[in-house]
Amino acid sequence: METHTEIKVKTGYEFLREMCSFNADFNAFTPQLYPFTNRVKYICHTLTKMNVPFENDMFNAENPDKLNMDKPKYVNVYVSFKAEIKTDETIIFLAHHDIANIDSENCQDNTASVCNLLHLCGILKNTKLTKNVLIAFTDAEEIVSFHSCGAKRLAILSHLGFFGNVTKAINLELTANGTELWVSSDDSKKLMYEIQTNHNARRVKTPYNDSVVLEANKMNSVCIGTLTTKEMQVALQRNFCYTWSLCHKKEDTFDKANAMDMQNFVEYVLMKMI
Repeated sequence: METHTEIKVKTGYEFLREMCSFNADFNAFTPQLYPFTNRVKYICHTLTKMNVPFENDMFNAENPDKLNMDKPKYVNVYVSFKAEIKTDETIIFLAHHDIANIDSENCQDNTASVCNLLHLCGILKNTKLTKNVLIAFTDAEEIVSFHSCGAKRLAILSHLGFFGNVTKAINLELTANGTELWVSSDDSKKLMYEIQTNHNARRVKTPYNDSVVLEANKMNSVCIGTLTTKEMQVALQRNFCYTWSLCHKKEDTFDKANAMDMQNFVEYVLMKMI
C-alpha cells in the first residue's frame, strides 16, 4: 500500500466542525419517502466535492430486502476503492450516519466517525491498495433493530457478493477524542484478537451497534473506538464512562473533539488496518 502524502486532504476534525454546525432535520425513528437528511446530503456533497464516486442505496424501512417507492425508506451510502491489482478481497469500514436526538450535535455518536471516514476517503483516493476497501455510511442504527437497519442491508448485499469477498467489517463508534483504542465483539474472536495484538487495543463490552447486526448475519466484524487514558481506565473498571454517557444528549458537542486525536486515528490506526 502506497500513499501519496503530498496531496492535501481535509481532516475528519475539519469535516466535523462543519457537520456539527447544523442539526439533523429528522431521525431514523421517522423514516421518510425521501430519506436524505441534511446529514446524508452533507456526506454526498462532500464526496462530490472531493471527486470521490459513491452510491446511494435506498431500501424499505421495514424490509431491507426490498425497495418500495411508495413506502418510507432508509439510505446507506457506499464508497468503493479498488485494489491496484485485481482481487476479490474486500475490507469494509462503516459508521452510522443517523442520530437519535435532532437537538444535539451528536459529535461522538456518531458524527465524528462519519467525518473520520470522509477523511479516510480523501486518503484512499490517492492510495495504491492491495485489497478493495468499501466505506459504508449506514442508516437506522439508532432504532436498535436487527431486521430494519442499514447494517442488515449491508449484510444482505455482502452475502449476495455485491462487494466481493468481504473478509472483515470494522465498525466505528465514538471516535472524536483519545488515543486509547478499544475493540468489542461478540463472535469475531480472531479479528478482535488481531486488533488487540496489532493495534494495542483494549477489549471492552459495548451496547448494541452495527457490528452486532453484522455478526448476527455471520459476518466477521468488530466495533472500535477511542478514549482518553483516564476514560479508558474508567471504562475497563465500570464498563461505562463519561464519554459514552454523552450519547443522545445535547451535551454531545463539537468542543469535546480533539483534532490531533482524530487525525492520528485515521492516519495511524485505520490506514494500518488495510
